[in-house]
Amino acid sequence: MALQQSRVFILDRGGQPTFAFEAADAHDAHRMIRSEPLLHALDRFCRARCAGKTGKLQLREATAHESQLYNHMADEFAAPGQQLLIAHLAGR
Repeated sequence: MALQQSRVFILDRGGQPTFAFEAADAHDAHRMIRSEPLLHALDRFCRARCAGKTGKLQLREATAHESQLYNHMADEFAAPGQQLLIAHLAGR
């Protein structure tokens, strides 16, 4: 049985790539961003660090460059076996 490769997805805010995370597919990514705990965490993060920046979060698949950036950040910051890493991309 072949392992499914995860893909990187981006949450744009106000037209700017803001957060990146991995999901198995687009359906899984949509399910994740509708999760109450994740929405609460993103809201808390944005209130503290993104003051004055507005815009609806929009989901899309990452470009090759954004995937590479996310993978570099994941290699640096994610512990082995970590369940979910959401990278903040602002200013990168």
